[in-house]
Amino acid sequence: MIYHNAIFYPDSKEELEALVLPVEHLGKARCAIVPHMALRGCATFYRSVFSSIPDGTRIVALLPLHRPPLSEHGGKILFESRAANECTLLGNVRIGSFGLEDGSAYDKEEYSRELILPFAAAYTPSSTLHAVYTYVKKSKDMKELRHFLSSIDDGNTFFLISSNMTPELPENEMARMMDATIKAIESEDHLLDLYQKGRIGACATAEIECVRSVAKGRWELIGKRDEDKMCGHACFIMR
Repeated sequence: MIYHNAIFYPDSKEELEALVLPVEHLGKARCAIVPHMALRGCATFYRSVFSSIPDGTRIVALLPLHRPPLSEHGGKILFESRAANECTLLGNVRIGSFGLEDGSAYDKEEYSRELILPFAAAYTPSSTLHAVYTYVKKSKDMKELRHFLSSIDDGNTFFLISSNMTPELPENEMARMMDATIKAIESEDHLLDLYQKGRIGACATAEIECVRSVAKGRWELIGKRDEDKMCGHACFIMR
């Protein structure tokens, strides 16, 4: 289901095409981190990332929840959109399922999934997209997430993490935390420990560390938004 069109991205095909196209093909990558914000502010990041995903690659999007799971999901940390054929203005996207807890209720709350759909439709029409919502806050949660990621890492899977670099903060504090977060992601620091101490602010901190551990690579910064005033946004890729 589509819930966030005309709010976070255009509901006009011409306007959406102007943000998403033309399709390019760059060198193959393994994983990426993209921000969630109005698409007009981050479309260049999405184009760079999807230009590095060969068509036919399975895409697993890790989408952090911004509030605790529903009461009926108590104790669970992984949820997913239902398998479906999602129709977008730029074509259809096949949504796959791993048999995780039904997270379709979060499709309405979190718009990060929908930012991905037009790029998946245009760049990787033969791929299957898995939209996995995550709520990973503790070390034991990270262990469960790493096990899940390792179990599905078949050599033809691209991990796509949706994460901002900071929460909403006063401009000076945001700039400092954004720089610290970017530096930490580029390093091999224990990110969750830094996050829990309030030194970095990426909302998918634990997911970023888990993917790095499973993929056994380093995150490379490919762009950041210097004009941001309240919340920091940047894009990383792992080749």
